[in-house]
Amino acid sequence: MKLAEESDFVTEGDALSKKLRADTADTTTHRAQYLITAGFTRGPVALSIGDRIRAFTGDVHHSPEIHLGLAGRMGVVDLRGERDGVRERKRFDGSFRLTPVSFLALGGGLSYESPNGVVDIVTPDPENPAPFSGILPKTKSARVEAGVRLWNPWLIGGYITRDTAILEPPQVIDSAYQFRSVGKRSGLYGGIRGKLYKDLNIDVIATRWDSAGFYQPRDQVRAELFLNTRWLRRFPSGTFGLKLAAIHEYRGDVRFPIADGFRTAAASNITTGLIEIRILRGVATYQARNVFAKTWQIVPDFYMHRTINIYGLRWEFWN
Repeated sequence: MKLAEESDFVTEGDALSKKLRADTADTTTHRAQYLITAGFTRGPVALSIGDRIRAFTGDVHHSPEIHLGLAGRMGVVDLRGERDGVRERKRFDGSFRLTPVSFLALGGGLSYESPNGVVDIVTPDPENPAPFSGILPKTKSARVEAGVRLWNPWLIGGYITRDTAILEPPQVIDSAYQFRSVGKRSGLYGGIRGKLYKDLNIDVIATRWDSAGFYQPRDQVRAELFLNTRWLRRFPSGTFGLKLAAIHEYRGDVRFPIADGFRTAAASNITTGLIEIRILRGVATYQARNVFAKTWQIVPDFYMHRTINIYGLRWEFWN
């Protein structure tokens, strides 16, 4: 896979005549990315290894990883380790889900990240001009949750926490944004997931952190109501499928730190509609994002497009 973006650099002098905003970051970047994986599955055990190879600015970076999964009648365990060659860090992720009885589920996860040895200066992507001087801390984050099954859907609730961390700015958008060191953060989340009635489903999750922080809102909510049916009474062979979905995403105010303070992206409420029709292995899809055509700010002074229409066709081929 190769990712690339190219656009003309807009200077202060050209901004007014072109009726555009002047660029404060270089907007041209090229990266090549390759992924090599191998693995096997035997009984409840699945094991795989891989290497993500990224090449840019004349350097080649390797990120080897290993993944182990265990699945049984009462639950699953997932373990993953990676050495990130670009960010020069090691990362471990572990998660589990247990279902001792049909109406009760317990789950959790743990992530641990540490720099490769002692790092005195955090050097971001070479295209980012403003490094952060300091020592990267080892960072831990954790999540625990419990779920109770109602008549059909699951009612879930949980606790999440993150240890001390260095927040890296989105300098590819604007080089004025700064690194920030933050202390421990924690929050609560809850929601409802599953079938409401027959093929009508709901998926709602709300998160509230103990406080609003840089690059992170205090409150987030994502709600999706969708119909997902194969209409087996009319197509008993299962060759037809239909999905209709209405999705709403709320995000509170987000602060982006700069040298002399911070900028704020106001709260947003984004509504999306989705329709997918499947015939055999082909899926025709149409999605309308930001249905009500509001100009929400995703990043300060970077406004979301009005309604975006995305359509296409997916097809699976098997030999």
